[in-house]
Amino acid sequence: MPGNKDLKRRKGKVVHTDGDELKGISVEETQVHVGPIPHPDILKGYEDICPGAADRIIAMAEHESEARHEFNRTALNATINDTKRGMWFAALLALVIIISAGYLLATDRYIAGTLFSLPGLAITYKAFLDKSGKEDEDKFGD
Repeated sequence: MPGNKDLKRRKGKVVHTDGDELKGISVEETQVHVGPIPHPDILKGYEDICPGAADRIIAMAEHESEARHEFNRTALNATINDTKRGMWFAALLALVIIISAGYLLATDRYIAGTLFSLPGLAITYKAFLDKSGKEDEDKFGD
């Protein structure tokens, strides 16, 4: 193989000084590492430079993972409690409206009783029987 002094660039191609075109293969390697802990080779490099650094990096990643799990657990519990509170409120509101509508119907106020009962039935349907909104939320991960 000729040395660097025997090579020239001509119109973007590397050629021998005698005019023959060189043919070669270009290889590109890309490594991607995703995660809370660096790639083992990089972690070893940290350990070589600063003894004990690898243990501290792993401990930091473990602590971050525990904190993330605790945050997710807290958020899930808050969502569950909000949902329960909303269902209790909907049940109480629907009950008050339906009882009031029943009273109006019992006292011969048919139009008012009928009109007053519709929101109570709508609240009951939406809160307890309608599951279409929940399916849409699950599809999008909300």
